[in-house]
Amino acid sequence: MPQAIGDAGSMPNPIAAATPYHAIYQHLYHQKQQQQQRRTICANQYREIEQTKIFKNHNLPLARIKKIMKADEDVQMIAAEVPVVFARACEMFILELTHRAWTHAEKNKRQTLQKNDIADAISRTDIFDFLYREIEQTTDFKNHNLPLARIKKIMKADEDVQMIAAEIPVVFARACEMFILELTHRGWTHTEKNKRRSLQKKNIAAAINQTDIFDFLVDIVSTTEEGGEG
Repeated sequence: MPQAIGDAGSMPNPIAAATPYHAIYQHLYHQKQQQQQRRTICANQYREIEQTKIFKNHNLPLARIKKIMKADEDVQMIAAEVPVVFARACEMFILELTHRAWTHAEKNKRQTLQKNDIADAISRTDIFDFLYREIEQTTDFKNHNLPLARIKKIMKADEDVQMIAAEIPVVFARACEMFILELTHRGWTHTEKNKRRSLQKKNIAAAINQTDIFDFLVDIVSTTEEGGEG
């Protein structure tokens, strides 16, 4: 396999440089680098989640997350650790959507992530179908339930992202609210099926493991917890 052009400590590949496929080669190599970087970011996030035995460390405010969850009137009680799981899930959701949107921005040779990049990422990805209308209708950039500075900080964990348009963190805040409601609904459905009155971490695990749209979250909770309900 040819070595990557421009790698530190490696020589340029004369064959790749001399062929008409040089541009394609560079594009594929850059894309591979992006994917590897994203996997590294996600792996670090997953490791942090798995190692958090005491639920204290989180980037998004748990009280606000719980408030959004309680907007689902069917939900009766929520176990103490569940908002933390949601906070971590939101971080992964933000990273996933950021990566997909930035790919669109790069394809259009832009250095600033814009609202239409988010809309394009959503429209091209089945897993985000439930977000499309909300994103398209987001015109009020003042009202939001999640802190924009923290959302932007999570987005910037993707080192490829250069600049972010001012309204983007608000769009992400709205998207996170819809994501929280969607995951809450699916988790509560599993809770009711097992004749419980309290939403627990294992219900969220079941919702993630049984729903294709949450494939990017499969490592966020232990699959073994799903079998713990009696």
